[in-house]
Amino acid sequence: MYLPQATREQTGFSSAVATVVKSKALGPVHLVHTKAPLAGDDPFAGYTDPGDALVWAFITDGAIVCKRAYNDLENRAGHMNMNHMPRLSGFQMTPDFRALSIRMDRQALGLSSSDIDSIARTVFPLTEGLPLMIGSLASQTMRMSGDLGPASGAALAHSILELTTAFVDDFLGRRSAPETMRSNLVTEARQYVDLYSSSPALSAASVAAALQVSPRTLQKAFEPEEDTLGRLILESRLARARALMERDRGGLFPIGDIGVRSGFASPSAFSRAFRARYGLAPREWRERYLQSIAE
Repeated sequence: MYLPQATREQTGFSSAVATVVKSKALGPVHLVHTKAPLAGDDPFAGYTDPGDALVWAFITDGAIVCKRAYNDLENRAGHMNMNHMPRLSGFQMTPDFRALSIRMDRQALGLSSSDIDSIARTVFPLTEGLPLMIGSLASQTMRMSGDLGPASGAALAHSILELTTAFVDDFLGRRSAPETMRSNLVTEARQYVDLYSSSPALSAASVAAALQVSPRTLQKAFEPEEDTLGRLILESRLARARALMERDRGGLFPIGDIGVRSGFASPSAFSRAFRARYGLAPREWRERYLQSIAE
């Protein structure tokens, strides 16, 4: 017996479609333990739509049917499958459904739309090989108590991404060694930026030095990507600034200090970049945000 279908809305899946038991963020990788929503669940443990992410679901109990335009795919306990969430029109769970999901940036694996479709049509047993290793690593990470340090979190995220990349390469069987190396270099650069974008000294050149490649090699690695490395650094800093302003519910921290703590060279540089990206000065954005959560 399946619960009523959860249907994707224009803005994604609503918070009521599943209950989050536990979650852990590891930079570019986000681990989420979910279960079927039932009466009596914590109302503040609602589901958060993963946006454009790729989601690898390791089913531990029950079953789920994922609905897409081209097929419906059932995934039962002891199996894994991958979904690009914007391509799902809906899903149905059994009441006993539980899963550990790994969410990662779609670009982290360098997959084309046809690659994603090929993988998403398949359910993989968790009996041996890389799916079992990836699921076990994610499960052990979730069982760790307390928060991981930045270096430990980055190392675990790197391991999960590397194992997933290897699994995808083996499954597709058509990615060349140079392309795999390029994709891995981009992934390492993204992880490094996530860790160190709060430093004003971070630049494309410093990332290349840290990864022990030339700036030109790193630049060429990013050419097939949607964003340049410089844009990636800027977006990471802006995301940090927004997160700081959202956590500062009392509006106590000076805007300039938030910008500097987020990696911008000066308050004026922060203000210019923020306005160019969001259409509002940081102060205006924070005022509107605080008003919205007070209503």
